[in-house]
Amino acid sequence: FMYLSFTALFSVLIHLFYTPALCQSAVTDLILHAPVNHTFLETGFISLDDKNWRTITTRNQEFIGDVVVFISLPNIAGETSNDGYPAATKLRNKPLRNPDGSLTFDLKLVQPNDSFCDHYTVSGFIYPPLQVSWVVVEEGAYSFTGSDVFYISSLNITRQDDATDANNFNGNIIRAFYPTGCDSSNPSDYCRLENGGGTIAQLQTNNNVKEEGKDMFLLVRAKNVARFFAQYILVPHDAANYPSYYELDVEKLAFMVFTTGTAILCDEGMIIETAGFTDVTSTKVNIDFVHEYDYNPGVYGIIGTVTSLSDSTGLRVFDRTTTSSSIITQEDKCDDEETDHTTSETVYTVVVGESQSAEGVSHLCQVRFNSATITGSPSFDPTFNPTLSPTLTPTTCPSANPTSEPSVTPTGEPTGICLESTFSIKARLKPIEE
Repeated sequence: FMYLSFTALFSVLIHLFYTPALCQSAVTDLILHAPVNHTFLETGFISLDDKNWRTITTRNQEFIGDVVVFISLPNIAGETSNDGYPAATKLRNKPLRNPDGSLTFDLKLVQPNDSFCDHYTVSGFIYPPLQVSWVVVEEGAYSFTGSDVFYISSLNITRQDDATDANNFNGNIIRAFYPTGCDSSNPSDYCRLENGGGTIAQLQTNNNVKEEGKDMFLLVRAKNVARFFAQYILVPHDAANYPSYYELDVEKLAFMVFTTGTAILCDEGMIIETAGFTDVTSTKVNIDFVHEYDYNPGVYGIIGTVTSLSDSTGLRVFDRTTTSSSIITQEDKCDDEETDHTTSETVYTVVVGESQSAEGVSHLCQVRFNSATITGSPSFDPTFNPTLSPTLTPTTCPSANPTSEPSVTPTGEPTGICLESTFSIKARLKPIEE
């Protein structure tokens, strides 16, 4: 029999490093000028297609205030723009707050609406479903390490017409200012972004439906990431013969602006990497991750310039692995069968994943990370790739008054261990044979 005796417990403790800093959050709320004292971000993975909405309910019940959702880009195979196809990630509506404090929202992929395309017909539904990552986070201004910033907010966005230029005068672009309050001496000033940065964005609503029963293919591009604001534009698929297709109802847009070139390791198992790339076209560009992940991470991204708006263009991810990914700019074929986007664009990415072997300084990030390989509890719907055996949900901590002797018929393996928050487990427990 194998059990965790006092000798074994001592052996476990020598695998632990005493970390006093872990009793306090490493994340700073730049508006409150204080450590974040609750779980303010949750992330996980799900497989989506363009036929059915998939429902997610968060496990975190500590969200405060306004929250927004971001969805990573699906991995769509094809090294050239002709080999792949465009797809937009859609959120049906802003998250619904449940009585227990959790949040519920619906996700889906959308292809171009071929009823408004002269040269393109959707070949069929996306199958098999494609895995994406999702992030739910409170709006605000945060820093994980002191040398990075993440500004998260939302606002209304629309588009007036099919003009191939986007500016503040024709109503085809919106200016999104960062939150206020980062400067305690000037609390009404907008938070500032020093030395440039990047962004991602996600529509929070699904208000535009151009044909009964079909959700509208709608992308977002950024034009500028400035010191106090960023600019965004809505991009439907091409429909030159249908000018009214560009007259859009108001949508809610969430945006995240961040310091590029960061790689943040979290005690909760999550890693965040941010980056920016220039001269991206419809020719394959390889991007290397800072860390090697345990499985393919989520890659969030956006085209960050509007060098050319004459053709509807989005960012497509493919060949995603644990160490790298490939990206190209992807045009649709609705108005023009030629899909080469030769104009150089700037692209911003955020990579979110898990790595047990990553080395570096780890931080208590106040996040809930749901691993793609460990579900923790059963889902309401069958998973596309179910595990071979049921998952376990052990108790978080042992009883307050444990017995001094092992039970007569102990379990084969310990169910877990719970220590004070001043300890950080650096190695997996191994049962010790007595």
